[in-house]
Amino acid sequence: MPAKPVVVWVALVMGIWLALACESAVKPRPDATPDAGPDGTADIPSDVPSDADADASWPPQSPDQVDVNSEDSVAFTAYYPYIYYQIVHYDPIEDCHETTVYSYHVKTGERQLVAQYRGSPQREFLSLHEETHSIFWVVNRFYRTGLANPEFRSTYHLMRLSLTTHELSEEPTVRPFYTRNCERNNGLMHLYDYNPRTGWMVLACIYIDEMLQRVDTWKANVYTGELEFIVNGEDRFAFFGDIPYTMETETLTGMTTAWEQREGWIAQVPPFQYEVWDVGREPTLLFQIEYPPNTMSSANPLNKGGWFTYSVLDEARQLLVTLGINLWTMEELAFPLVDYNQFQARQVHPRIPHLWFWRDAGTRLKFMGNVVMPSMATSDIVLWDQELDLQRLVTSGDRLYSVPFLLPGEDPPRTLVYRSSGSHTEGIRLHMRDLIAAGILDETGHLLPEPEGVK
Repeated sequence: MPAKPVVVWVALVMGIWLALACESAVKPRPDATPDAGPDGTADIPSDVPSDADADASWPPQSPDQVDVNSEDSVAFTAYYPYIYYQIVHYDPIEDCHETTVYSYHVKTGERQLVAQYRGSPQREFLSLHEETHSIFWVVNRFYRTGLANPEFRSTYHLMRLSLTTHELSEEPTVRPFYTRNCERNNGLMHLYDYNPRTGWMVLACIYIDEMLQRVDTWKANVYTGELEFIVNGEDRFAFFGDIPYTMETETLTGMTTAWEQREGWIAQVPPFQYEVWDVGREPTLLFQIEYPPNTMSSANPLNKGGWFTYSVLDEARQLLVTLGINLWTMEELAFPLVDYNQFQARQVHPRIPHLWFWRDAGTRLKFMGNVVMPSMATSDIVLWDQELDLQRLVTSGDRLYSVPFLLPGEDPPRTLVYRSSGSHTEGIRLHMRDLIAAGILDETGHLLPEPEGVK
């Protein structure tokens, strides 16, 4: 029996979003007013959606957890003292999607509308370039052709937000930066990393070709037009996870598999592998490890110190466990055994290499295609101090908590930023928690024991 198409892998981490293009792609940012309220919306026109209203249906699960937004956030990043996030709304009059960019000040709690533009941004993390104090991302815009087929065509745009002035601009690109199959099939593009000094971008594009979902991953230079494939979606399937700024941004990590035609079907076939690529220069495969079908789960971004961590099935215990290997020293890392699925472990800040996180992802499993994932309605964030061998639970609620990191640029690192969603990944919210004020972390970056009497 033919294997199922590999749509399930991609659907775990990226959604499909159709946006029709409108005029006035970038709107000017409303000027701040002295009498603006704590949500920063006093100067926002009435037709602009506000994210300031509290949502009483999901109260904080701990008294010192701060809820950053109350509407679905599709993309975000953070650099002290701000958390930046984007919210998409459909405009029925213009027949397109409009995105608003918000900033949230972690010290004052001020929330402000920063900019608006037409189109849909990439999902998950935005690319942060500290040297130029900028955030970059790709916007996908679709326009009607007036034809029966294709009804829509896509255009791709590189956006920049200045962290200094909060001004939004569309970056000029001298040469096209998309692949032929991405443009021809109206693919959805994602920017992993961009260096405005050199013009090199690291990108991926999901597209449908001959009823099969494929992913191109490549490097492109917006100044010279050079394009270097990392994985061509016509050759095999590879999905590389998103990269928070606190991780090694010049590498990609992910899962790959081969294609095979079987009586008119395209099937997933071995090898099933985890791969790590160096994309800082010419794309080079750094590490590759193969696992049997139905034992692989999730690869994590490479940590700054060279640690690559990934989840696999412990068949005897029927739980997911985390394994780690340092790609620079080839040293192996043993994570503590726990009585639940230990999922998506990574470090939370490059200056604190002994502080790790993983998700408590329950005890149930589900097999999807040739991978195994936690079957969970909730998950919690657990911190592990490797030097002290101490664990602390950060969240304890009825949501799926994930992707925590300590705020870049803060000294000492103390503000944990993380995300949550409902059991079906709906209702994406952002949260923050001052771990030092909460008595979880000390100023040296070490975990503190639970207060006496707390379990």
